[in-house]
Amino acid sequence: MEFESFDSFEAMYDAIAKHRELADEHVRPYQEASKPGDHYMQTTPNLTIYGTLLEDEYIRPPEEEHYRFVKAYSSACPSGEIGDLHISEIERILSEPEFFEAKMQGWPDSTYWQKE
Repeated sequence: MEFESFDSFEAMYDAIAKHRELADEHVRPYQEASKPGDHYMQTTPNLTIYGTLLEDEYIRPPEEEHYRFVKAYSSACPSGEIGDLHISEIERILSEPEFFEAKMQGWPDSTYWQKE
């Protein structure tokens, strides 16, 4: 895990904007098409996260257009937690049966889907 430190709030916000712009540049069409009710899988170096995109009544400013309100699950948080996700982090959209299979398997790591 990497950490950045900053000498001022302005420097921190500048870095956040830079990272957000970089993430925005990597949004793929299937990620852009994601909508409330869709299930997804996201992999991180230490955890596979499964989630559902939720309805979001918050009107986001243009710079947050690629963020979605989600409920995310993993082996570390099997009951789920609410949060935001930048859609560039969605590795794949899951069907309803795939999502519920992952739930029944205890939110397995991403290698589970390579069994075929």
